[in-house]
Amino acid sequence: MPPKVSIIAVNYHSRDLITHLKKSLQESRFYNYEFIVIDNDKKNIGYGPAVNQGASRARGEYLFVLNPDTLAFPDTLSTLVDFLDTRPDAAIAAPLLFDSQNNPYPWVGTQKLTPLQGILSLSFINKLWPNHGFWVETKHLYSPVEIGVAPGTAFLIRKSVFNRIGGFDPKFFLYFEESDLCLRIRRLGEKIFLLPQAKLIHYWGKSTPHSPAINKIFAASRYYYFRKHFGLVWALIVELFARLSPLRLFVTILMFITFFLRFYKLDQVPYFDDMGWFYASARNSLYLGQFPLQGITASLTWLHQGPLWTYLLIPISLHFNSTSPVILTNIMNIVTIPLIYYLGSLWFNKRTGLLSALIFTASPQVINYSRQAYHASPIPLFLTIFLLSLSRRKYFLAALFLGFLYHLHLLTFILWPLVFLTLILQKYRPRPVHLFGLILGFLPTLLTSPLSPLRLLKWAFFLPHPSQMPVSMTQYFYSQISQFLLPQFPLVSASLFLFCLRPSRHHLWFFFPALLIFSGRVPTPLYFTLLLVPLSLFIGHGLSRLSCLTSFSILFILLILNTLSQVIQ
Repeated sequence: MPPKVSIIAVNYHSRDLITHLKKSLQESRFYNYEFIVIDNDKKNIGYGPAVNQGASRARGEYLFVLNPDTLAFPDTLSTLVDFLDTRPDAAIAAPLLFDSQNNPYPWVGTQKLTPLQGILSLSFINKLWPNHGFWVETKHLYSPVEIGVAPGTAFLIRKSVFNRIGGFDPKFFLYFEESDLCLRIRRLGEKIFLLPQAKLIHYWGKSTPHSPAINKIFAASRYYYFRKHFGLVWALIVELFARLSPLRLFVTILMFITFFLRFYKLDQVPYFDDMGWFYASARNSLYLGQFPLQGITASLTWLHQGPLWTYLLIPISLHFNSTSPVILTNIMNIVTIPLIYYLGSLWFNKRTGLLSALIFTASPQVINYSRQAYHASPIPLFLTIFLLSLSRRKYFLAALFLGFLYHLHLLTFILWPLVFLTLILQKYRPRPVHLFGLILGFLPTLLTSPLSPLRLLKWAFFLPHPSQMPVSMTQYFYSQISQFLLPQFPLVSASLFLFCLRPSRHHLWFFFPALLIFSGRVPTPLYFTLLLVPLSLFIGHGLSRLSCLTSFSILFILLILNTLSQVIQ
C-alpha cells in the first residue's frame, strides 16, 4: 500500500540537520509517510530540480517539502494532512514557523509577489522600514488563512497539483521557486492556506549560509521571477530598487543636488576685473605664445600670484565663452567631494568621511567659490589631493601639489610649518624624486623670483604687523562660519561649530592656518578658501558623535535650506 505522504528533503552539506529532522518526524503522530532525501553534495543541481527529482520518485498522495534546518512537532504533519483531506479546494497547506526559542516568525504567509511588493520588500525600503508589513497577509494568525505564497521552508502540496503544473521551474537554482510555484497554482484557481495550528521550528539560514555566491544566485532568481511573470521592464525596475542600497541612494541624491547647486543659473554668475586678467592672459598664451611665469599682482605689490590658473584656462580658451571657466571650477569642486570622503575615512572613519563630504556639498560658501572662476577656486581640490598624498606618504605628489597650491594663492605658504611637523612625525626620509616634485611644483617661482617664498615667510612670521582688535577678529570668524554653514541663521551656525569642538591632531590643518589668517592684516573672504576642506572635516568629525539618524538629519536640513536659498536667489 503506498504511503499517504512523501516527505522530500534536499541535502547539501546538511546531513546532521537531516538526521535531527528525521528524528523529529519519527516522533510524529502521523506514521503513514515515506522519507525521501535527495543528495546534492556531489553535484548540486539546485533546490527546485532536486525536489522535482524527489517528487518523481514519490508514491504518496501528498508531498511534504521540507528544508533540512527544520524540526517538526508531533502533530505538525497530521494537522496539515487533515486540512487537505477536508478542503478539496486547497492545493497547499503550510505550517506556522517558529524560531529556536519557540517564537513565531511574524511574517510567514505573504501575498502574491508583484513588482510593487518586490520594490517595497526586496529593496532598501525594507531596511529603512523593516516593520512595514506591506506584503504580509497578517502578523498574528489564530485560524487557517488563505495566503498568496507558502513559505518554501515547509509546505504540504497535493502531488496531482504539483505534477499538473510541472513542479518547480528548474531555472530557479535557489530562491523564489516557491513564489513562482504558488503563482502558477493560483492561476489554476487553486487555494493556498497557512495553518497556525501546524507548527514547525526553522533554524533560519543553517542549511544555506550567506556568501557572495549565494547573494549572486538570489539576485539571478529574483530577476528571472519578475522577468518571467511581469516582463523585462518591471524586472529591471525591481532590480534597480533591489540593488540600490540606502548609501547608494543617498549618494545619488547627493550628486544630483551637487550638480544642481553648482550649475543652476550659471549664466547669471557675476564677474569682476581680476577674473578678466586671467582670461586675457590665457588667450594671449594660446594665440600670441606669451606664456606667463607670474600671475596677477598680490596684495603685497612686490609679490605676484602664480601662473597656474592661467595654464588651467588655456585649454578652454580654444572655444571660450563666459561660462567655460565656471564650468571648469564647478567640475573641480565636484571632484573634490569624493576625495573629501576618502580623506575623512582615512583620518577618522567612513561615517565622518560621508558627513564631511555632505557638508562640503551643501556649504553656501563652497558653492559660491565654486561658481567664481578665480585663481583661488581650485584650492579645495588641490589641497585635498595634497593632504591625501601627505597622509599616504606619497611624497612626490605631496611636494608637487604643495607647489601648485603656492601658485594658486601665496597664502598657502602658511601650511608649510604643518607640513614640516607632519614630516617629522612620519620620520620622513628625503629622496631625490621628492626634491624633483618640489622643484617641478615651484618651477615658475624658481625661474622668476626664487627668494620670494623666503621673503614671504620673513614678512609673515618675523616682521611686526599692525595689531587687529579681538572684536574684529571675532566678527570676521563669526561671519565666515555663518557663510559656510547657514547664512540665514548665524547663531545656529556658531552653535554647531562650538558643538563640533573635538580634539584631534588632524584639526590643526584648520586651526593653525585659521589663527594666522584671523590674526593677520585685515583678512579677506578669499583667504577662507584655504579652510573650506579642513572645516568640512572638522564639522563632520564633530557631528559623528551624534547618532547616525540625527547627524544626517541635521545635514539634510542644511542641504535643503541652502538649496531653497539658491533657488530663491
